[in-house]
Amino acid sequence: MKIGYQGIPGSYSEAALEHYLRSARSNGLDMPSDISAIGYDNFKTIITDLVSEELKAAILPVENSTTGLITRTLDLLRYQPVVATHEVYQPISHSLWGVEG
Repeated sequence: MKIGYQGIPGSYSEAALEHYLRSARSNGLDMPSDISAIGYDNFKTIITDLVSEELKAAILPVENSTTGLITRTLDLLRYQPVVATHEVYQPISHSLWGVEG
């Protein structure tokens, strides 16, 4: 089962996907064991592959606490035959490290 996300390994979208999969499994949902997470450079290609059934599912950001709605995602979803089936809240914590002096 192929699931797409925007970004590279370690991105927030991949973290949201991993969080969702752990949560689904711990709640007893029957999840396939052959899940492949595929990173994409842009939202449009993810939607295109989702519609053409190259992907079974996708993780897409629709809102964040800094900028609000992610309109690029919403605009792409508006005219495509796809629907959201789950919501994942992914907390983000940043740390700034430095050397004294």
